[in-house]
Amino acid sequence: MSPKSRGRKKPPKRGGVAGRAQRHGSVSDVFARQLRDARVLLAERDPLEAELWATRVVAGPRLEGMSAAQADLAIAGMLVEYAGNMRVPEAVALLRAVAAVGFPAQRAAATRNADALVTRGVPEPPWAHRIGRVVPGAAWRQADAYGDVEIVTCTFRYEAMEHALLISVDRCSGPSVTEVLVVREVDKLRKAAARTDGPWSCYQEISLAEARNGSKGRCA
Repeated sequence: MSPKSRGRKKPPKRGGVAGRAQRHGSVSDVFARQLRDARVLLAERDPLEAELWATRVVAGPRLEGMSAAQADLAIAGMLVEYAGNMRVPEAVALLRAVAAVGFPAQRAAATRNADALVTRGVPEPPWAHRIGRVVPGAAWRQADAYGDVEIVTCTFRYEAMEHALLISVDRCSGPSVTEVLVVREVDKLRKAAARTDGPWSCYQEISLAEARNGSKGRCA
């Protein structure tokens, strides 16, 4: 079973701050567009959508080859500070989302600027008090006949909304993670995973600790 496209809704594409500035104009123009993009977060009810949106923003600079220090400057020292000076709801949404998934310096700067805007009367997005507060669920692993490739799945909930995180692992080289997917149709995914008549001949329920530690399971 391939987990690709099962219940996934693709997040809107977002480029890194520096790369977008080089391609589309001045840095301030890029920040203004990024802030406009963040308006989509105001209509979201599921905190996961805000996390996925912000993940693309945070990862952009490093995917374009920036060092950790350069990426922190682009996000924490530039984009976050820009948003912090804008007394609009989408600025708080952008900052809360970055604070949930960013690297330490980015999270600290985003939280500080978001708190300052809220203190000045700018409203929070509807998911602000729930983002990052997931309830963990179950975990299982699938593997091919030789144990060379496996998929580790963990489920979690945001209140009544259940999601799953799938991590594909290549055991022959490292091991190394080759793909990470978010799936929403968890019941269908669980039933399909339990089938062992396809390329995944092993299905094994594991604990969350085993999933977190990445220990290789054994199938009978």
